[in-house]
Amino acid sequence: MVVIMLYELLERSKCGDQEAVVELIERFKPLLKKYARKLNYEDAYEDLLLNFIEMLNTLNVNSLRARSDAVIVTYFGKAIYSHYIKDWNIKSPA
Repeated sequence: MVVIMLYELLERSKCGDQEAVVELIERFKPLLKKYARKLNYEDAYEDLLLNFIEMLNTLNVNSLRARSDAVIVTYFGKAIYSHYIKDWNIKSPA
């Protein structure tokens, strides 16, 4: 089994490769589910997934400081966490 680097998947997704988008979603699904459980509202996973797809569509892959999987995982991890915090502040009771 050949494991494709995240940077290559990002480049392919930017060129309209839907299989690359699906693969990126699969790789980040555990993190998305983790924060969806913490948000604890019905559409939390879908909201986080939508935000993730929007990030994929708007990301300038050339702006990443490195092409390593570790850098890309850190970037998306922080972005997903940031969206989680924003949603938590909006959805949580005062």
